[in-house]
Amino acid sequence: MVFVFTVLASGTFTVKWLDVDTLVRYKIYNNYEVHADFTSNARSYTFKLLAWKKTKEGTKDPYRSFNRFAQFALDAFADTTFAFGKYQANESGAPKYEWGTKEVITLLKYSTREVFICAETIARTYQRSVLDYAIYSRLPDISLLYHRDYSEYRAPVNYAQYIHLVACHALVHGNYLGPAVHPSVVEYAINEPSYRGDASLMKITDDQSEQLGKAAENGEEGTAQSGGLELELEAVVIVLNFLINIRGSYKAAETFHDKA
Repeated sequence: MVFVFTVLASGTFTVKWLDVDTLVRYKIYNNYEVHADFTSNARSYTFKLLAWKKTKEGTKDPYRSFNRFAQFALDAFADTTFAFGKYQANESGAPKYEWGTKEVITLLKYSTREVFICAETIARTYQRSVLDYAIYSRLPDISLLYHRDYSEYRAPVNYAQYIHLVACHALVHGNYLGPAVHPSVVEYAINEPSYRGDASLMKITDDQSEQLGKAAENGEEGTAQSGGLELELEAVVIVLNFLINIRGSYKAAETFHDKA
């Protein structure tokens, strides 16, 4: 079944972006992803906030990502507001998050603005290095590389860290302050190269051959050495063929003698 995107809510809000009051236009879709458009330094950007979106209908738990995100929000704000939903004890007594479409939209609107506040803080702090910071902050914690909880990105453990990770994703995928040039493709990728001949292969050093390695290090002298090696190999082949022929002749004579 093809998923049909519909807009649950849309609107605008204003944030201070690098000391400029900036208008942001957002759309919240029925899979909970958010697209937000704004302009900075005369360039247009779109931040696509996807970390909390639902997965495809029919999967085991399409709300898994959103529920985790909502849990962080409730842990952070449940004592001050019920605007994002609330916990109710289920049959076993464990807390269960309960929400409706209104609560979802409210949480996503609030969190989208928080993403912009966080992203602006990163941009203001690191300026032209903003993408370097955002890329680095998305990298996994190497110390957890072989831990069972290791994931592709640094796993947030609270609402603030979750918003920070989403902001870093938005900056990277939105290519904020990225290069605006469109360089020409290098010639190699345009024209199919012709075969460079067997001589090109001889320039590739085999780790198991000391002579070929020396040839690569010594330039022309090495080329001469590799050429000498070729001649030696040819001589060995000739001798082996000669011995094989002698052995074949000997066996043929032995067979004739037996028959006689």
